[in-house]
Amino acid sequence: MLDFGYSMTYPSRTVTSIFRQQWIYSLELGLLTLTFSLIVGVGLGILGAVKPNSIFDYFGTSVSILCLVVPSFVFAILLQVIFSVWLGWLPTGGWRTPWHWIMPTLANSLTPILVLQRHTRASMHDAMKANYVRTARAKGLSKMRVLFVHVFKNALIPILTVGGPLAAGLIVGSFFVESIFRIPGIGFYFVTAIGTRDYPMIMATTMIWTLVISIAYLLTDLLYSWVDPRISLVKED
Repeated sequence: MLDFGYSMTYPSRTVTSIFRQQWIYSLELGLLTLTFSLIVGVGLGILGAVKPNSIFDYFGTSVSILCLVVPSFVFAILLQVIFSVWLGWLPTGGWRTPWHWIMPTLANSLTPILVLQRHTRASMHDAMKANYVRTARAKGLSKMRVLFVHVFKNALIPILTVGGPLAAGLIVGSFFVESIFRIPGIGFYFVTAIGTRDYPMIMATTMIWTLVISIAYLLTDLLYSWVDPRISLVKED
């Protein structure tokens, strides 16, 4: 099972062994990206919804526009030019020390920050207009309790919808970022496999990526009922 044979680019290594040894790098990059994106994207989305048309809202919108118009590979090269070539603060590539993690994480976070910020702001803004929020405020509950217990929890459904598949895509590997920063993860090996027509590696990466995405959608559906008890996963007669 899951025996994809030997890699055509690395004849002495099986595809399964490559995944077993190299996936840890993609997983580390994905988890760092997800953590940073959740803090920045969800944080800016909440600030934009709580203080609409304020400097926080405009800043969050500006960040999301930047993430939209600048491709990750362009931003990665720009980071290398500024922080490695001009300033000499960070190494151009590799994955050995925390200093190597900074630029790949920033470059890989553009799309997640954009998606999370826009969906968080929109869902939070809609939830704050609901009747149950006005009732909670009328009861004298604190602003923080109303925000995180009544507003944020009920705004989680759209965030989970986009966040689940997004997280799955991150842990599989980033093709462009890993190649630019020479991170020996699955994304780097996949790009190499395309260039050398390493069909076993290409098929294995595609199959595992599809499997991880499918599991992410399943877990997302299961989380719906935990976030909102009104959602039932059992077919009603």
